[in-house]
Amino acid sequence: MSANDVTSPDKSRSVTAADNLESDRALVVIVLYAAAILVAGQTFSALNRGINWDEFHHYDLVTQLIDGTLRYSLQSLFTQIFRWMPNLPGDVIDHIRVARLVMLLCQVGTAAAIFGVARKFCAPKAAALIALAYLSGGYVVLHGGSFRYDPLAAFLLMSTMWFVACRPLTAATILLTGTLAALAMMITIKSVFYAPAFAGIIWLRVQEAEHKGPIAIRIASCFVVFFAAFCLIFYWHSGYVASSAVQAGIGTVKSASGIVFSQGFLPMARALKFQLAMAPHITALVVLTAWKWSSLKASASQKSQCWRF
Repeated sequence: MSANDVTSPDKSRSVTAADNLESDRALVVIVLYAAAILVAGQTFSALNRGINWDEFHHYDLVTQLIDGTLRYSLQSLFTQIFRWMPNLPGDVIDHIRVARLVMLLCQVGTAAAIFGVARKFCAPKAAALIALAYLSGGYVVLHGGSFRYDPLAAFLLMSTMWFVACRPLTAATILLTGTLAALAMMITIKSVFYAPAFAGIIWLRVQEAEHKGPIAIRIASCFVVFFAAFCLIFYWHSGYVASSAVQAGIGTVKSASGIVFSQGFLPMARALKFQLAMAPHITALVVLTAWKWSSLKASASQKSQCWRF
């Protein structure tokens, strides 16, 4: 047997690693192409689909801000961002279609933030699949580019989560994180539904820190900045509201809570059923992840390997 017929273990491992790297790159490229096709389809839909009634409602809120007749401060901050929209050429339909394109950009930004957060737990190919699952997930495909405040809030919240999960908590990061979260809460009080995800990320950052005291202080500083920024933004935006800022805010909270808590323990259960039916691949991912997690022993190292898988 010649020496050329014998392959060293080190060489074999290097070849396998190179093959895996090429495979990972190929999968990421496929995911990027699939995401581009999805966004292209949504762009076509945004420019040609009929306008829904709540998109007209959001447009009307923008015009109310300009006319000085806006009646509430909470859940109307997006009107400041789109106050340029009525000045565009064309009619209301054209304006809303332009706003839809802005919302599509927010959706793409949200997917990028999801990829960034997922990279903390898994390999690039898995993180790319997670971002693609979001882009192809039921209501996101149907309404991710609609002129509503939800895509904007999702982008702000996932960007905030990326900063908290993946970036060093410097003074600049703390200021940016608190401000982004405050903007999201002003845009919609439904931002509170992200609280469990933020709680998990915060717990993880504290557990990973070698010195838990300083990291806990920095996280607490994020909350201080959040409350301060929320109050400042609320005070500033209230100057454009026709009614009393406090009364308008209380009315908004009462209206929203009345809708949510009047529908039982699981509000919008019908919408959840539709989502499960329209995006079975996401349901399968959740079930498979839970199954893989439960099949492992309780050791932290094994469950870390589960995330890698």
